[in-house]
Amino acid sequence: PEQLPQNLAIGAGAQTNVTIGEGYRPNIKDVPLPPTKQNKDADPLDTVNAYHRALADGLNSPDLEIYNQATRVMRQKWVVTPAQMRNELQAYQSCNVDKTIFVKEKTMAVVRYKVDQRKCAPYFLVQEEGAWRLDFITMMNNIRFNVDNEWHFDMRKPLPYGDAFIDWTFSKDGYPFPMPKLRWGLTVNTNYRTGITTITHIYPESPASAMSFAVGDIVLSWAGEKNPDHKDVVNSMDGLGDNESFHVDILRNGQKISLDLKAPPRI
Repeated sequence: PEQLPQNLAIGAGAQTNVTIGEGYRPNIKDVPLPPTKQNKDADPLDTVNAYHRALADGLNSPDLEIYNQATRVMRQKWVVTPAQMRNELQAYQSCNVDKTIFVKEKTMAVVRYKVDQRKCAPYFLVQEEGAWRLDFITMMNNIRFNVDNEWHFDMRKPLPYGDAFIDWTFSKDGYPFPMPKLRWGLTVNTNYRTGITTITHIYPESPASAMSFAVGDIVLSWAGEKNPDHKDVVNSMDGLGDNESFHVDILRNGQKISLDLKAPPRI
């Protein structure tokens, strides 16, 4: 019953011989645990690889050290069959790791796969007891699968690991897509109570990321416009020609910084 809220369908009909009260799980004391590096410098991908080795070996114990404590409690009630483990492993063997991304001051991490490989959902990990451990609780709360077993986010829920996906874009249903190529890759916002315009976001690997801007910079002037609001900045960015020179004054940590820049080519 605990599985029904999280799944659109469940299977039945498989048979196996068991001893009442013991089930078919191997005794965890008799099975060597997949190794997990016990230090904060370990790569979270090591833990994911250990989990895949556990799938290959049929280790469905909820007490593996590669799980965080909340996941271990959850898996005490969660039935995982050998067939499910094989299917999961086969799916991930056909995918390619995109990158490992650290968030929340490196207390959390995401191992994600290529954006177009939707059979392989990202893995969420958290630092716990000096090791990277799989956070399946948050994965279950945020990741859904369609009838073709393609993953997507539940867009109705906050995503604690969301900062690991800022270079992707998502449909209204939570399916991932590559970020469209951006001319600027810069977001500004004006607080009309104070009249201050700040840079609120810089997209990675965008032209703006190479322009010496930083999130939190206060825009004092932009292309001749003093104390501009965000509309002035956006209109200027739209109006500047390819490689056209312009001047920006910003305030960072109380210090005025002057920048002579060139507008990126239009897309």
